[in-house]
Amino acid sequence: MASTPASKLKFRIVHCTGEDPDHPVKELLSHGAQTKGWSSPRFCEYPQVIIVQFEGQVRLRQVQFLSHQSKIATKIELFTFCPPTGHPIPDCTQAAYSRLGYLSLDSNERSGFQARELKSVYVDAQAVFLKVLFHKCYVNKYNMFSQVGLIAFNCLGESLGPDLAMGPPISNRMSPLDDIAMDMTFDSVTADKLRALNAAKEKAVAMEDYEEAKKLKMAIDRLKSAGATLAKLEERKRIAVANEDYDAAKLIKVEIERIRQSVFAGVAGGNMGPSPMQGMGKNFDNMPITTRAPTPPAMRSATPPHLAPMSSTPGGGLGAIHAGPMGGMGGMGDRKST
Repeated sequence: MASTPASKLKFRIVHCTGEDPDHPVKELLSHGAQTKGWSSPRFCEYPQVIIVQFEGQVRLRQVQFLSHQSKIATKIELFTFCPPTGHPIPDCTQAAYSRLGYLSLDSNERSGFQARELKSVYVDAQAVFLKVLFHKCYVNKYNMFSQVGLIAFNCLGESLGPDLAMGPPISNRMSPLDDIAMDMTFDSVTADKLRALNAAKEKAVAMEDYEEAKKLKMAIDRLKSAGATLAKLEERKRIAVANEDYDAAKLIKVEIERIRQSVFAGVAGGNMGPSPMQGMGKNFDNMPITTRAPTPPAMRSATPPHLAPMSSTPGGGLGAIHAGPMGGMGGMGDRKST
C-alpha cells in the first residue's frame, strides 16, 4: 500500500476551561496574519485545558503551536483518546486519555518578547479527541494578568476509514502548504489557491505528467510572490479600517482585487511569462495612515528537523519524543530556539 501524505486535519473545540473575552478559544479555528488567538482568563488557575474533536478517527502525525509572545506556558502536555472498535464516543471530559508526552516553551526573554515561538511536534497516534493541557505561565512584565495564550494551533495527519483501522503506512511527507506558517503568511484566499495548485501538482506527478507538474510549480511560485504583496495590502487595509479611513481602505481593496484577478487569470490560463506583479501595490507603500496599529511579532521556529514517533525510542536527534518504561511518561524534549 502506498504511503499517505499527512494533511491538515479539521477539528472542532469541544471543551475549554476558560477564555479571555477579548481572545476567545474560537480564534483557534481559523488562522491568518490578523488572528488574535486564544488567551486564558486573567489570573486563572492552572492547568488550563483545551480539547478538540476531529471529524472522525484520524492518525495524528504532527501538532503545531504558535505561542503568544508574552503569555507563554512553561509546559504543554498532550493526550489522545480513540474508542475501541464498536464502542460509542464518550463525553470528552469522561474519556480515558492516553498521555503522549510534553513539550516546554522558551521564556522568550532573549527576543525581548518580540517574537512568537512556533513549535512543531511529530507524533504517531490514532485519535478522535486531542487534549492539550497548559501548565503555569512564565512571569514577565508584559504578562500582567498571569495568562497563557496561543496565536494558532494546527494538526496534521490522515483520516482513517473502516479499512484503515490499523492505520496507513507511515509517511514522512508533510506538505509545507499545510504548515501553520502558510496561514500566518498569506491571506486566506491566496493560501487556499496555493493548496489547490499543490494538490493538482501532486496529482500530475502521480500520473507522470511532468510537463503539467512543471507549469503548476511555476504557478505556485508566482502566486507566492503575489501573496506576499497581497498580505501587506491586507494589513494596510485592516489598519485603514481600524482608523476609520474608509477612502484609503476602498482604494486598497480595489488594488487587492486587481492583483488577484491578474495573477489568478494568468495561473488559470497557463500564462507563465513575466510576472505581472512589477509595480503592483507600490503606490500604497507610502500611503499616509494617521495611526498605525502595532505590527504582529515575527515568528521564530523551534521545529526540530525530525522527531521520532512518540511510541518508539529515538535513535538520536534533538527534541526526539521517547516513551518511558511500560509506555510511561515520556517527554517531547525541551528544544530551545537559538
